[in-house]
Amino acid sequence: MIFRGQTRIMREVDILTKNIIRGYPINIALIAQSGMGKTTLGLKILGDVGIHQSQVSGPPDFNFDFGKRHHLFDEVHELKYPEALYEIMDRGDYTMLLATNESGDLKEPLLNRCIPLIFEAYTEGDLYNILGDIIGDELSKELYPTIIDSCKSNPRELKVLAERLLYVNREVKLTSVRMLKDVMEDILNIYGGLNQNDRIYLDKLDSLGGMASLTLLENSTGLSKSSLLRLEPELIANGYIKISSRGRVLVKKY
Repeated sequence: MIFRGQTRIMREVDILTKNIIRGYPINIALIAQSGMGKTTLGLKILGDVGIHQSQVSGPPDFNFDFGKRHHLFDEVHELKYPEALYEIMDRGDYTMLLATNESGDLKEPLLNRCIPLIFEAYTEGDLYNILGDIIGDELSKELYPTIIDSCKSNPRELKVLAERLLYVNREVKLTSVRMLKDVMEDILNIYGGLNQNDRIYLDKLDSLGGMASLTLLENSTGLSKSSLLRLEPELIANGYIKISSRGRVLVKKY
């Protein structure tokens, strides 16, 4: 399995993987926002160390097969009784990969038993390579920068957007950046790199006077708290909002 990006992390992953193959079980926490590739990297590690000796488990029904040596617990923050893993992790018999986008919700004793691999922002070059893997020669490389600018540096969002554009391109050939932008706005409802939920967030914050608590935004937008929290990092990074002691503050309109 090919994994693109996260160059710094991958140098350590290569070292850890070789140790696991030599028979040294290791506990690893994969920490990143949703869509950044935690599960993909976890599956790559399992494939490299021996997929037939591995188990993947996740919500709502986490389970542990003692007959397998390597384990990926996806969305581990949803595990109701993480204490059940402490003894298993301390035994030194199993490799444990714990993937989470809510590391702040994990009990400290669980995290302290792991080597933390915290994902960094993907570079434009990383995203270019990921996009190339998805669309190949079906779309001109002239269109790549516009597509990448609309995915918030998130590989999963990039994959979904690329696949949607491929469907469109097979019906109406996308031959220019202007045509691509028109399709994203008129058909895919993506405007200036902001999707529908981004605009719902910003429009509601504007209508509330430019400042609101997370709870008020949740109640007034119809979006869940977790959905709002996933939107905010990129809205902050792109200068649309900031978070103060008084709540969420609108910095600029789109």
